Amino acid sequence: MQGVFLHLHQFITMRDYIIEEKLLGMELTNGVLKVRVQSGGCTKPEHFRIETFEAGLHAGPPYRVVIYRKETDNCGEIVPEGLLLEFKYEDMVTEEGNHPKPGDGIIVENIFVVGDVVRQTEAHQ
Repeated sequence: MQGVFLHLHQFITMRDYIIEEKLLGMELTNGVLKVRVQSGGCTKPEHFRIETFEAGLHAGPPYRVVIYRKETDNCGEIVPEGLLLEFKYEDMVTEEGNHPKPGDGIIVENIFVVGDVVRQTEAHQ
C-alpha cells in the first residue's frame, strides 16, 4: 500500500507540469544554476519551474533538482542558442523548506542534449 501512496503522491505533485525540460547546457557557479533551454522564440523564464528534493542519506545534501516547462513554445522562430535561465540556491526550496547552501552537491536530473547525443547529467559544486 505504501508504494501505491508514493506513486499517487508523485502524480499529484507533477500534474501541473507539462514536461521535464531537455537541457542544452548547464553551469553551477557561485550559488547560481544556469541552464540553457530550447526556444522557438516565445520562451520566457516564467514558463519554467524548478523542483528540489533532499537526496542525502538522512535528507539534506546533495539536492536533486528537476526543471519543468509549464508552457510550450509554439512559435516557429529558430533560436539555436536557446534561452539561458538562472536559478539561485534560494529558488531551489524543498517541500521541507530547505535549500542548498554553498558547498552542497546539486544533482540535475534532466536529460542533457548535445548534438544528436542525449545524456543524463549530474553537476556538483
